[in-house]
Amino acid sequence: MKRLFGLAFLLNSLMATAQFQLSIDTLSPSSSFRGLSLAPDGSLWVSGSKGAVYRKASKSTEWQSISPDRLDFRSIHAFDSLNALVASAGSPARIYRTLDGGKSWSLSYELNDSLAFLDALCFCTDKVGYALGDPVDGRLFLLKSIDSGNSWQRVSHKQMPDMQAGEAFFAASGTSMECYHTGLVRMVSGGMVSRLFESKDGAKNWSLSSLPMLQGKASRGAFSLAFKNEMQGIVVGGDYLQDTLRQDHVWLTPDGGKNWQKPSTSTGGYRECVQWLDNENAFAIGPGGLDWTQDGGKTWQPVAGVPSGLHVLKAQPNGRGLYLAGNKGLVIYLSLP
Repeated sequence: MKRLFGLAFLLNSLMATAQFQLSIDTLSPSSSFRGLSLAPDGSLWVSGSKGAVYRKASKSTEWQSISPDRLDFRSIHAFDSLNALVASAGSPARIYRTLDGGKSWSLSYELNDSLAFLDALCFCTDKVGYALGDPVDGRLFLLKSIDSGNSWQRVSHKQMPDMQAGEAFFAASGTSMECYHTGLVRMVSGGMVSRLFESKDGAKNWSLSSLPMLQGKASRGAFSLAFKNEMQGIVVGGDYLQDTLRQDHVWLTPDGGKNWQKPSTSTGGYRECVQWLDNENAFAIGPGGLDWTQDGGKTWQPVAGVPSGLHVLKAQPNGRGLYLAGNKGLVIYLSLP
């Protein structure tokens, strides 16, 4: 493990008064991290390709390698420093659960189907959660757990909306789905079609609406959503094969997705994860860079000095910093001024 501390940098000239500090850990240089979870107790968990799963306890500087097998774990959810779930992308689709900080794992779900591909994990409460997958038999594939991920059941095929040809979900950062304690579930799709899926009653009934996001190719669409409340949100995406393309790739909604607005200044290109820091500040990350908005998403500025090739971020609840992760086994802590 290689760790670098105290790398200071300035934002661009528009934000030259803000100075950040980076702490960089290199955990598994041959792995790409796309799963990142910050538990309420402060423990940090990351997951990615080649079976990479790592855990760091709150206030600790030491990472532990705790992989259950060699699958591509693009989604992870941690309840605390001991209890967590990881989900694999690709076939077989598997979800593992640990109750002892990764010393042992149990298989809580498996699907051996060539179409199986899990894209995101999300828990509304400590008990109720969902695992989102690419369409199977032409319909939305969604698993639900009511026992903290110990067991999973596929939500009835009859309750699921039809997916359009060439439409799927992206597992680039495991953030294409959000759910809330009220029972509200949202996810965004991409590919040939990009849409917002919404259920207000725990995945029983659904409403669908088109997104103005760049779409029409398998590499395009919405990759991540983040709502600061049930009405005001941001969706980011673009084209991962043209990651500098700045065309219809960031959108804001003031009313739960009924209407969408384009920022006056957008991010630097394709972004695959967006997170709110507080009511006005949000960050968006992609392989091409990190961007920051201080006005609720209306304008975005690049953050200079951040390594390329990052895929996912999580904001600390206290608003003091961000965790970033991505290629070459990098996990970065970005402390805000």
